[in-house]
Amino acid sequence: AGLEAVLAAAAAAIAVHVEATPAAGSCSDSAADHPQKQHKALQLKPFAPHDGWLRGAPKPACQEARDAAADGINALRQTRDGEIESMLRLLCYVFGVETATVALLTGEVVYITGACGALPVCVCPERWGFCGWSFINSHHELLVVEDMDQDARFSENFFVCEPNFHLKFYVAAPLVSANGHRLGTLCVMGQRPGKFDAQRGQLLANLAEMLVRQLEVKWVQTLQASGSAAVVRRSMSCYDTCYLVLDLSANPWRVVHMNEPAREATGVDWGASYDDLPNYAEGRRSSTPFEGLPITSLFDMSGAGIIWGSSSSGSGGSWEFRLSGLLPAADAPAALHEALAAAAAAAPNCGSDRAAKCKSGAQDLFDASPKHQQQQQHYGGACYSLSCRLAISDGLDESQ
Repeated sequence: AGLEAVLAAAAAAIAVHVEATPAAGSCSDSAADHPQKQHKALQLKPFAPHDGWLRGAPKPACQEARDAAADGINALRQTRDGEIESMLRLLCYVFGVETATVALLTGEVVYITGACGALPVCVCPERWGFCGWSFINSHHELLVVEDMDQDARFSENFFVCEPNFHLKFYVAAPLVSANGHRLGTLCVMGQRPGKFDAQRGQLLANLAEMLVRQLEVKWVQTLQASGSAAVVRRSMSCYDTCYLVLDLSANPWRVVHMNEPAREATGVDWGASYDDLPNYAEGRRSSTPFEGLPITSLFDMSGAGIIWGSSSSGSGGSWEFRLSGLLPAADAPAALHEALAAAAAAAPNCGSDRAAKCKSGAQDLFDASPKHQQQQQHYGGACYSLSCRLAISDGLDESQ
């Protein structure tokens, strides 16, 4: 009896809730006068999923500020950028994929500022792209889609379904500007489903950080000149830091990428051409083999020392090392010799201290040759050093 009373009260409450009273002056032909119309008016519309192809990814809360940063950087970037092209060549080489792109998202438009493989350099509506989906999370994260046919966001996308593109595998690392906004993505794509692990993700994220510094350097300098540098979260010195990407599986080690400050410091004429990048033609991958530059063409390593240590920023099998006691190779570009000679001349009375600092605590890789010792005396003890992080180490332990 108690349950019947509860049900009766609930039914009465529902009846009161749905009862419609015509407003004063309204016509009598209302839903209240026609039960069928009333029932139809109360029906819920079926939930429609978000159409990623027609509407694109949902916009982040900071869309307006993000667009302003992306527009400013895009307006100042170079039309053809050798560092972007070199980075794309490196990505195809390291990850074994057919397609790599750099995309900047400004408002409703995606600028593919660099591309190789299936996608060309172009401008397209933002809703057509994949990159916007990496902006949804509040944290800066990689977007990994191992099989796009199985993902409702992309399975109907033109670039997935169209045989001329046939993209199935996609990974994007966000390009985070100095004021914290995600400008776009550095992407690798393949025409077959694939797997992607955390170590490769770390490498892609590191390369994205290197690339965004090149993209935004002029924009940051403009902010600094206008007195708006307070919003910049990167140190200005990072834009002048030289870095090389080395392939340590080769013997001798090979330089497979260097940024613009490194090119200027070494005097190496380094740059990629789109003719050297993998080209998409009739569904087949074709590319010019890329072997990089032997590190011995830049540095004399015969007196090098090395210090190993576990990476403070990584976990489980991530290692760093510092290679010291490097001198310019005999046939190295003149810029390397001139820079080291200038460093030695700037501190002429502390050559022995410099030599000691270069060799401090390091395990010698080789016995220094007489020629190397003679060079070291010539430069007053000054030397080069490289700080390296192993991005993909396959779980090396201390004994290995």
